[in-house]
Amino acid sequence: MDENEFWTLVDAGVDDPGVVEQRVKGMSEQELVDFYWLYQDQIDELMDDEFAEVFGEDYSEGHHEDLATWVVRQGKAYFDGVVAAPETFPTELPKSTGPSYQTLVTREYKPRYGKLIRGQDDPPPADA
Repeated sequence: MDENEFWTLVDAGVDDPGVVEQRVKGMSEQELVDFYWLYQDQIDELMDDEFAEVFGEDYSEGHHEDLATWVVRQGKAYFDGVVAAPETFPTELPKSTGPSYQTLVTREYKPRYGKLIRGQDDPPPADA
């Protein structure tokens, strides 16, 4: 899965998260790994100091990461808008967000392969 495929799937899930859940269930081992780490790469981009500044004295890394995860889930256009204007990074999560897409991936990966997720550069399990 490349970055374009990643964003196409995330965008499809903005209006219907079930689309992502169904697609995750049918992913190969490599697709699960790619999706998980592409998602993490986007989160990491939003963890920079320029985004943390919106919290002021109330900063919590865990809360920041939860919000970064949510921003990615809102799709490419929303993500790009926040990256272009870090001051728009949200400071509160909406009431109902559902499980993160990374959680969906690990829920699918672990029963199949016996661990949460492999590293990007680690070899796939023998049974993949």
